[in-house]
Amino acid sequence: MATLVTHLRFQRRRASSATEAALASLVLAFLAFGGRHTWFFGDDWAFVLDRQELLDQGRIVDFLLGPHNEHLSSLPILLYTAIFRIFGVDSYAPYLVCALLAHGGVLWGVRTLLHRLDAPAGWRLVAIVWLGFGAGGAENLLWAFQVGFVGAIAAGIWAVILVFTGAPSLRRDIGAAVLCGVGFLTASTVVPLVAATAVVLVRARAYRRLAIVVVAPGLPLLLWYLLIGRARAPQVAHPESVMPQFFTTGLTFTFDRIVGVGTVGVLVGAGAFVLLRSRTRSGTRQLDIIDLLFLTPLITFALAAYSRSYLGLEGAKASRYAYAAAVTLVPALTLSAQHLWRSHRQIRPVIGLCLAVALGASASNYVAFRAGWKEFGQNVRPTLELAPLLASAPLADPDSPADPYLTPNATRRRLQQLIETGRWEPRTPWTAEVRAEVSLRAGVTQRDDVDLTFDRADEPRAVPRTGSLERTYGDGCWRSVTAWPDESVHIDLGTRGLIELTWPTDSVVLRIVDADGTELAMRPIDLSNGTTIGFETLVGSVELVAPGPRVEFCAVANPRFGDSPTGGTNDRDR
Repeated sequence: MATLVTHLRFQRRRASSATEAALASLVLAFLAFGGRHTWFFGDDWAFVLDRQELLDQGRIVDFLLGPHNEHLSSLPILLYTAIFRIFGVDSYAPYLVCALLAHGGVLWGVRTLLHRLDAPAGWRLVAIVWLGFGAGGAENLLWAFQVGFVGAIAAGIWAVILVFTGAPSLRRDIGAAVLCGVGFLTASTVVPLVAATAVVLVRARAYRRLAIVVVAPGLPLLLWYLLIGRARAPQVAHPESVMPQFFTTGLTFTFDRIVGVGTVGVLVGAGAFVLLRSRTRSGTRQLDIIDLLFLTPLITFALAAYSRSYLGLEGAKASRYAYAAAVTLVPALTLSAQHLWRSHRQIRPVIGLCLAVALGASASNYVAFRAGWKEFGQNVRPTLELAPLLASAPLADPDSPADPYLTPNATRRRLQQLIETGRWEPRTPWTAEVRAEVSLRAGVTQRDDVDLTFDRADEPRAVPRTGSLERTYGDGCWRSVTAWPDESVHIDLGTRGLIELTWPTDSVVLRIVDADGTELAMRPIDLSNGTTIGFETLVGSVELVAPGPRVEFCAVANPRFGDSPTGGTNDRDR
């Protein structure tokens, strides 16, 4: 039976290499241009803020070796620290460029692997474009934090190249061991590649190579896990009942993403595996590589099912996992397509159509992710830039996140410190509408640590806009006395203040209006009976809108400028 390749060898086709390098560079340049609107998100702030705080406190071990989630991320932490010290956070570009360079390392590793397997240049170009846009894993190309995820995979790919695509030598094995160690210091995403390498070496009874390539760099990682990682990593549930379905969902979803057609991805992958294995001689390094390419995604989703199944089945469809699987599946599928193209001329139009669909799906997935990240950047950036202005407000909690869901590590105080230390220069002033929207997003907090008593000198400023109010000075409450059930009471609360809702209502709405009463922003707010909230606005006046016919608001307080609700003072002037 014919073999897929006759032997492995280095090729010296300079013109082809130049073309491939030019195409890879063009793809990376396009990705850099496409990511120009992205902005710091989620875990970015853990490296920019949390780790810098540990470093400033002299807690070097925690700074360098403390796990991020379950990952040992020493090298990405050092990289972020260097970029932060040089560029601050004025621009996201330096961070994103590093992630794209790591992606370039993956692309060239896949290209080199195909090159050593004698795949023609045209097919290597197909793989570069296919994987270049993420092959369904475009999230990693737009989120700079994924430099660790991608960089670890790049180290693993090049370790595989050293181990399996040349004559065995101690120098190559030591080089592979170093790359595995680099991967371990970057992210756990290198583990599936190293584990697959270990399986293949054990099958070949290459125990000395196994000890050098896998065991030597793996022992320090194991020691780190036992002494530091296990105790400090987040303690999450591992629901065994969900793991099998998490595994199958992730694998099928990823195959479908890579080939660009739903429900047939796994069949295509299985067919490619059978084809390549049947056309490759047993006991050859070619067969070792084929097995490793298909074994790695299985290990990837097995580990993900154990560590991430608590997220539910939607977590199995994360774009980052699709990328991790695509790194080995794209070259495998490319090799199988090349063989069919060569041996079955009559189906070449079908193969060409399938490849066009797959490449188009990869590009369209990137475009869709890019649109989402661009919208996110436009929406969240004003919050992050304007929230520090509220950090010194008398009613704000400076240690609360600017956006609890999207930026849990970026508190108002920390963002303010970035500005004060010159690490960040926010944009020019935003429009009144944007400032109002941010005020309602970042300037409204629930408070349980304030004394709402006040004297006549601090009498609340409450003005009814519709309906009517009556005031009882004895208990400091406003009570609506609207005549009809469908009327509302609007109370002007000024630009900052406190309010305690002591009469249950179906709904309460906070509005920010300008001097003419024009609405700039509106936010429904869920307040239980007796809840105290603080409110701050960077523009306009806050109105509280509540339904009739009778609603009671007690202890409406507007502290004097610069006064703290607890009696302290704040010297900062906004």
